[in-house]
Amino acid sequence: MSMTLSLKQASEMDLARMAREGVDEELLMSARDALDLDKSWHLLHYVFTGSAWDGPMPAAALLSGGREVGEDLGYGPARVLSPKETKEFAQFLGMQTEAQLAKKINVPAMQRLEIYAADADSTEDLDHYFPQLKSYVADAAAKGQGLVIWMS
Repeated sequence: MSMTLSLKQASEMDLARMAREGVDEELLMSARDALDLDKSWHLLHYVFTGSAWDGPMPAAALLSGGREVGEDLGYGPARVLSPKETKEFAQFLGMQTEAQLAKKINVPAMQRLEIYAADADSTEDLDHYFPQLKSYVADAAAKGQGLVIWMS
């Protein structure tokens, strides 16, 4: 079974409701407008931060941004990024290019750090998923929305 990471845009009202009531797992899992980063989430985090799990914000937003809400969904609870945090993440992503990020790929170092799915296809994964992430987060920021991030 693969550990995947997904993002879903959410209004401030929805984010506040999730903070009070938790997250509806079935709604998240069936969200058609969500962005699924598949197994490339860890590669993206690594090239953004140079780290396996931590790093400065907003670069580390995928793995440690926002705040946890609700129950454990199997790999921890979902996290929500406020519209302000989403805008900061969008600005960070907007300053990155595939070429800049590709230079940070070091498969042996990534394997030592146990970066999930680190292999020879890492550059292809970056080229495929980074533009989607950049566009999705920019769209959320432009709409004044936040993000829900979860692993499944």
